[in-house]
Amino acid sequence: MSERRESLNLTLLPLVADGSGRAGPEELLNSGEELDRYPSFSPDGRRIAFASNRLGDQEVWILNLATRQRERLRLPQADRGTNFPFWSPDGRQLAVSRVQPDGSASLFDRCFAA
Repeated sequence: MSERRESLNLTLLPLVADGSGRAGPEELLNSGEELDRYPSFSPDGRRIAFASNRLGDQEVWILNLATRQRERLRLPQADRGTNFPFWSPDGRQLAVSRVQPDGSASLFDRCFAA
């Protein structure tokens, strides 16, 4: 019997204004054996959208940095996974890539309240 375990964790590392070094300690934003990847900061810096397999299938989640609450982005219709979140410049929409049941890819966007 063999078993494979792996994780890709999200961390937050504050940098000095010019980006040349650390401005504080690195903070772990998740733990466990999830594959959390493709992070995308909202334009206001208050949320991070990321792809994760924490409930099995690859889905997009949104982490509120102030409260540390995570919300799963629930999309209509079945798919084989979502990833690559990308915020609109005003932070009111989030586009994600979806793998359809037939294996083709498509884009989906969701609007958020201001």
